[in-house]
Amino acid sequence: MDNFNLLRRVSFVAMVILCVTGCKNGNPPEPTISFDQALLKSNGRMQIMNGQAPPALDWENIAFMPSPPNVNPIPVPWQSGLGGRKIDDDIINDYKKKDGWELVYNTFNTSQVYNPSYFMLYNKYKGIIRTYFYFVTPSAYPSSNISYLLTLRGAKGPQSPMLNFAAKDIIKVDSNTNEVSQIQAYTVSNTGSWYATDFELAYDKNTSLTDFNDLQLNWSINPNTISQITLNGIETGTISGTVTQNKPELIFSVI
Repeated sequence: MDNFNLLRRVSFVAMVILCVTGCKNGNPPEPTISFDQALLKSNGRMQIMNGQAPPALDWENIAFMPSPPNVNPIPVPWQSGLGGRKIDDDIINDYKKKDGWELVYNTFNTSQVYNPSYFMLYNKYKGIIRTYFYFVTPSAYPSSNISYLLTLRGAKGPQSPMLNFAAKDIIKVDSNTNEVSQIQAYTVSNTGSWYATDFELAYDKNTSLTDFNDLQLNWSINPNTISQITLNGIETGTISGTVTQNKPELIFSVI
């Protein structure tokens, strides 16, 4: 498999705060804080951009993404009839606040254009984190698919179970996963396009207590091309038998 890296590799770091309320019989419930309060805590802040916090985004009630004056506006990724987007149909219309989606990170603003630009949502009901990327490449890449890689970094990364649900169906409680990937059958376009994917996150009770520098999420995109598949080895065996089809049974109802 030949791996063609984008001129600017899509990579960012963000802190995810997961707050779950629960209690056991005989034990008082642990104190909880809201999502917004967690982001204001010094150990739970989002990564700043150029010395400022990421801009707010009312993604549910806009038709175009925020952009500077005299810049061609970018439609929201779920706009009806929008062509060229590289987003699976099963997630394209799933973005509303009433369904649990909250803004985690955003780079779209009215003063500067980033390439890539992106915003991240988290579903508090499903434990899913999703990122929408918009970027333009100088030329088309000979890719047959796009791979997404989500990695936990920092000193506390190996101790966090955050990516365990996204990595496998059967999970060992004493074995954590620090890296997960996903492949989508889309090609990279040289015109501006939307790309999106999501991963399920497991609850980590230590997240809100961990310093930002010790636990980070790194999300990257790479176009791939499979030029040749080679199978080695010898397969032998015989399959014998008879294939039959049962005659349908006629059922009558007499009144």
